[in-house]
Parts: sequence; structure tokens; C-alpha cells
Amino acid sequence: LKIVTRMFRYALSEGAIEHNVCLDVDRGILKKGQGKNFPHMTNQKELSELIESIKTCTDVTRCAIMFAMHTFLRPFNVRYLEWCEVDIDNRVIVIPQEKMKTRKPHIVPLTDSTIKILNEAKGFKSRYVFSRTSKPMSEMAMQEALKRRGYEHRQTVHGFRHTASTILNENISKHGIHSEAIEKQLAHVTGGIKGVYNKAEYLQERIKLMQWWSEYLGQLHTP
Repeated sequence: LKIVTRMFRYALSEGAIEHNVCLDVDRGILKKGQGKNFPHMTNQKELSELIESIKTCTDVTRCAIMFAMHTFLRPFNVRYLEWCEVDIDNRVIVIPQEKMKTRKPHIVPLTDSTIKILNEAKGFKSRYVFSRTSKPMSEMAMQEALKRRGYEHRQTVHGFRHTASTILNENISKHGIHSEAIEKQLAHVTGGIKGVYNKAEYLQERIKLMQWWSEYLGQLHTP
């Protein structure tokens, strides 16, 4: 409504209309939509079955989905990940700010499992990590693979972020990493005064967090 109101305000200033009808709208009847979580699973048995199912995907898609699960990056960032952003020697990925929803660079600590995936992906020989062509993986490739395996309404690629967030927060007593570091690794924006003043990266904590998460997933399936 704000955008439409501004458009009508401009039209009024130019003499194209005589009245801004948006001012007559009762804003009380315009309710914000309810937030909706992406389908995701947290049950260990179901996740184990999902991982086994993913193994039947083509190599590029399998690597991309498993990487998304281990790093809980947004699907866009997995699809558009480039080798110039990957530093295997220092076990880290740095995604530039222009690719991030937060408009800030994002650090992803690498684990033995994610490095193994990346080493396999080297064979695809593309500028993009998960592609065999000069273009990034198609937008629906990973999701269609899950859909074909019966997970359309049970698990989405973006839903891996919800899966990780839920399990990591429920197991703080086991991995010992605080929720602020979890939120930082999810690349969530912290609102309010806390968001303004808290510039901590929690990198050492996030390294431990990602290792715990990879080991957790590793226990759910056999190589």
C-alpha cells in the first residue's frame, strides 16, 4: 500500500488526478500475512532416509543438496557459489556481500565433510561449484530432485535452514555453542539495539558449530 500511495501522491502533484484514493483506505482491514515456514524435517530417522534417497541423485545435484544440508546456506548461495569464494586450504568460504540477503559478507567454516563434497565438485570443471556448464545450476534443480523422491511437502532445500536451526538450538547443551553464533551462521539479521551494537563474528564458535553439525549428519547415514 505504501508504494501505491506514493505513486498516487506523485500523480496528484503532477495534476494527473484530483484525489489520492489510497488515503481513503482503512488500514485496519489490511493485515500482515502470517509467516510460513518452509517444509522441513527434524526427526533423525526421516533425515537418515532422506540422505539415503539423495544418494540416488545425479552427481552435481547430489553434491549441491548435501552441501546445502551441511552448510544450511540459502539455495541461491549454493547455486551461485563460485570457486573464487572457496578457500579449501584455510577451510573457509567467504560469500561477498552482493550475494547475501543481509548485504554483508558471509563466512562459512568448512568441515571434513564439506571439503570432501567440494573436492568431488572440482571434477565438474565450471566457474560455479555445482555446475557442469558456464551457467549456475537451474533454480528448481535441487527442489525437483527432492520432489521426485517424495519430499515435496516434507522437505525443501531452504527448509534445511529450519532443520539446522531447530536441531542446533535444541542441542546447545551438547555442542556448547550459544544461540547468537547459530544465528550468525544462519546469516540472520539481528534487529533492535542489539543488532546495532553486536558486531561480533563468533568465528571460533562457528567453526566448532559447523563441525558438530557435519558430524551429526554423518552419524545419520553410512558413506
